[in-house]
Amino acid sequence: MEKNFEEEKLKRWKDKVCIVGCADSKVIVPFSDPEYEFWGVNNLYGGTPIKGSHYDRWFEIHTITSSEKGGQKIYERRWNPVFRGQKVNDYVFDLAKLPYMIYMQHRWEEIPNSVAYPINEIVTAFGRYFTNTISYEIALAIMMGYKTIAIYGVDMAVGTEYEKQRPSCEYMIGIARGLGIEVIIPDEADLLKARFLYAFEEVKQGAWDAKMDMIQKGMSERLAQAQAEQNRKAVEVERYNGAIAAIRDMQKIWGNFNN
Repeated sequence: MEKNFEEEKLKRWKDKVCIVGCADSKVIVPFSDPEYEFWGVNNLYGGTPIKGSHYDRWFEIHTITSSEKGGQKIYERRWNPVFRGQKVNDYVFDLAKLPYMIYMQHRWEEIPNSVAYPINEIVTAFGRYFTNTISYEIALAIMMGYKTIAIYGVDMAVGTEYEKQRPSCEYMIGIARGLGIEVIIPDEADLLKARFLYAFEEVKQGAWDAKMDMIQKGMSERLAQAQAEQNRKAVEVERYNGAIAAIRDMQKIWGNFNN
């Protein structure tokens, strides 16, 4: 019997939920653990299938619009007809085939399993500090009363385009832990990671920084040597190219003389 997703969208089916993102640690999601629900996001369903993967709910909360052009309906995601190399028309068609509940900004008739994400309730409960879909998922999991929230495939690593989204996600994790909810983040993920305890491990941090400086200095010196060698080789290459060109010119001249 099919679930009535509209009635079920704020109900948890199990005590544990695993939120899955698109970063590398998604390949170690504990899909074999029957105690978990699994939540996917955006176009995670694409690419190389993860062994044993299966999901219970899905999230696509970005703005999707449609318009008529030449008698054909054209969909755009964030005002772009292409999403990560795929036409949004095809993406919407893929979403329509997913067999689980899909949280979106509003329900789409074209996507039968879509339901409206409860944004008003979430903002009332947690404020407006949301900068990514994972934060919305964590907030919903808290609201729905899960006892355990596991987060895999989510890095938002420093130095990436997602770095600015990271504080919101970690803020929601802090709220969850403050409420006594178990939050599991694998060692392979970058969230909530610090190499050293501020102040209490300054000796270790100093030794680490010195080691990294020494390695970087050595690498810079080797790089300079390699570049100098590369430049020397480039001069040789040009010299040989010039010699070969000169020989070809001589061959042309002597060839013409013989004729």
